[in-house]
Amino acid sequence: MDFKNFQKTYQAKEENEHPAKEDLKKTAEAYSKKSDDELLKDILTMANRGKADGTFNDQSLTNFANTLSPMLNEEQKERLKTVMGLLKNN
Repeated sequence: MDFKNFQKTYQAKEENEHPAKEDLKKTAEAYSKKSDDELLKDILTMANRGKADGTFNDQSLTNFANTLSPMLNEEQKERLKTVMGLLKNN
């Protein structure tokens, strides 16, 4: 799942619902074997692609992070905050 697919899924749900956790778990599994540098590169690539085609914005990023955050430990949450800062300022 990338930001574009997440946004479509999120918008299709009721405002207080979130995309299926299974989709997020599959995405997390796919990225679990990558290094931090590889993850950051992929995230920035997806964000830039989304910005170019109009499917990425700060609200979709915030929605994504809020959905993902409960599944993360404290260290991962801190990394997520760092990446969000990079994406919002990119």
